[in-house]
Amino acid sequence: NERIQHLFNSIMFDREVKLYESEGISPPFHFDTGNIECVKLFTSPSKPPGIVKLLGESTIMKNGRDGAAFVSVLNSSFSSHRCYKVADPQDVQKVVKAKGLKLGGSNRLDYRDCFQIKHFAGTVMYTVKEWVPKSMDALLPHLAEVLLNSTQ
Repeated sequence: NERIQHLFNSIMFDREVKLYESEGISPPFHFDTGNIECVKLFTSPSKPPGIVKLLGESTIMKNGRDGAAFVSVLNSSFSSHRCYKVADPQDVQKVVKAKGLKLGGSNRLDYRDCFQIKHFAGTVMYTVKEWVPKSMDALLPHLAEVLLNSTQ
């Protein structure tokens, strides 16, 4: 979604600014379309690796990091990134209150399982619970065989 937003912003706002400038008009607004740093935060394959790569590495490990352990890796890797925000108890309480959730019970939301990303459209809190098992979902063997035997 962040890539699509980046493309949209680049096309729409950059074109608008160029149109203003071509007509000798100073644009009445300044708009930063640069959310590419947020895209890289998720997708970077190299140093530092993005969130998706770190999750992929965690799925390969026998007892891959999940929950608070995975968030701890993210926090140490990205705490200084402009699009990443370490979640604290107050952040979690705000989200719980805004969504009308409850802090206690079996669906308890622990700030150590959470991190936040500052997307173009706003800040989103992510909860890391069972990300590794969910990310390990593999293609069923019979479907893999069908694909391998396909000529098209």
